[in-house]
Amino acid sequence: MIGIRLSLILLAGFFLWCPLPVEAATSAIDNLPGGAGIAYWQAGGGWETLMNVQTDGYNCALVHVGIYDGNGLNLTSFVMSLDEADNFGIIVRGDSTNIQLYDYSDNAFGGSTALNDVATGPPVEFYSPAGTDGIQRGYMTFVKSNTGCSGPGGSPSGNITGTFAVSSDTLWVRAALISPHNAFAVNAAMLQGFANYGALRESRDFVNTVAAPNTPPGTCDFNGDGDVTDSFAILDDTNGPEIDFAELFLSDNVSSVDPLNFPPWIICNPGDLVHKALGSPNNAYCTRFNNNPTVGTQTTLVLVAPQSSHASAANFSKQVSLMAYNDDSFAISTIFSAGVVTAKPFGSTAGEIPVGSFTAGEACFTVELPVFGFSFTETASFADLYPFVRIQVAVTTLNKDGIDDAVDVIYLP
Repeated sequence: MIGIRLSLILLAGFFLWCPLPVEAATSAIDNLPGGAGIAYWQAGGGWETLMNVQTDGYNCALVHVGIYDGNGLNLTSFVMSLDEADNFGIIVRGDSTNIQLYDYSDNAFGGSTALNDVATGPPVEFYSPAGTDGIQRGYMTFVKSNTGCSGPGGSPSGNITGTFAVSSDTLWVRAALISPHNAFAVNAAMLQGFANYGALRESRDFVNTVAAPNTPPGTCDFNGDGDVTDSFAILDDTNGPEIDFAELFLSDNVSSVDPLNFPPWIICNPGDLVHKALGSPNNAYCTRFNNNPTVGTQTTLVLVAPQSSHASAANFSKQVSLMAYNDDSFAISTIFSAGVVTAKPFGSTAGEIPVGSFTAGEACFTVELPVFGFSFTETASFADLYPFVRIQVAVTTLNKDGIDDAVDVIYLP
């Protein structure tokens, strides 16, 4: 059965990729490869998740994987070693109390002993209880941590753990969510030019790019406590680099100064303005919903705010202000607080996103935290997925012209 499911999902999750010149500036553009990625998983209640990580055809990869529960607790981390044009997979299953992890599809350079193959087992288990709906939820992070392929037989070499370094954009990640009756697949949120930090200090690791030339190092009250003296513990562990909360924001390596020795500072322009790479810089999103009890249709909003339980995220509001519009433009508003992982169904009972008698429409909302996610609609016979529309996307120019002018952040549209 898993072989049939896997074949179907890999076909469903496959997308046509071609390299585009996004440069090395941190951004998060849908369906482009990156140096790091974040994906949502769910298990239990009849669901399981298949994660697939793919390299391009020219570069090996040592990929550090972090697995988190819905409260942001790190359950485990490990590394996978990939050849060129290689891939590995992780299967997440659950019994409402524990999650069971397996791997599949990778044997490059000896594979990994962190997880056991799904065909032979046994699984590696972690306590991760389900919510009130019986479903276990969380997210995974993936960071390319090697700097070359000069190891034995072309295996990954070098490591960026605990250092200032920018990962090359040679990975893409897919997530497939499967139940006995429904399945859907989505590409992970990928960070292009992911900048890993060896320290996170308000007094040192930020840069003002409005000034011309740019003025490193800068200072930034990132956590909003009224001073610029805080240092934040980084999440890199002995296994490899991790995605810190501050690393979800745009960075600039001030390339015209000294690209070999200067770190990729986080952009923090006057007024302590930082620019989100993950999510919408203007905090605004929209997604579709369907809610028709007469035919058994209901939509769930899935919102993931990575590392938002970390102390460095204290300055960013978790409040979600949502307006649900039906297709005749009537609206119902609501406010709720986002967790690290939030899954709220649309409906008319307590705890749901109120839509009254609306059977379909658009849900538009704002939230300050860097987030990604989607809504998915279930009936007895199918599941539909609607990725969030980000109302704005930000990228950095990397000062490609060699001039540190004030045009360092570009907004789309």
